[in-house]
Amino acid sequence: MRKGNCTSDKALNFCWEIHLRFDEYDLYVSILRRSYIPPLMDMYQDIVVCSRFEFTLNLNPKTRAMLPQRPQDMKYNNAQSFRHLQEVHRKIIDSIQCTDIGAQITIFKDIIQKRANALLFSEDTLSFYQYNLQIFPQQFLIYAVSYLMRIMSTLLNYNAQHY
Repeated sequence: MRKGNCTSDKALNFCWEIHLRFDEYDLYVSILRRSYIPPLMDMYQDIVVCSRFEFTLNLNPKTRAMLPQRPQDMKYNNAQSFRHLQEVHRKIIDSIQCTDIGAQITIFKDIIQKRANALLFSEDTLSFYQYNLQIFPQQFLIYAVSYLMRIMSTLLNYNAQHY
């Protein structure tokens, strides 16, 4: 979850975080998706942030081979890796923000409203628009009745020709 929305960004932000542990390092991968980007609110961006934390390893002084980790070394490496996650990786993610303020102010509500009236959006998209922009399908009953009338007309024509 983003901690700072200093630019009043209307877009919806999701983040998935993956932690991979290898013998010599931890790898943190975060995938951010910024959806419903103004002005038409129908675009998205994907951003991937990767960071790597290398462990303090016990090496054999003669062969430079890795020795087995002791419990206290593992505990120390875990604490340092978690600190890296909190203080470096997540701060990078929180620092990502939209810089084009003008596009954030301008939202083409009329175009979005027409598309909502024509029921061209998914349920999730309509839910986002209703909650954030107070846009929801209006006068959709006219479209529904028109659609049903065309179906009934087609069925009546079919019945008249075949029966």
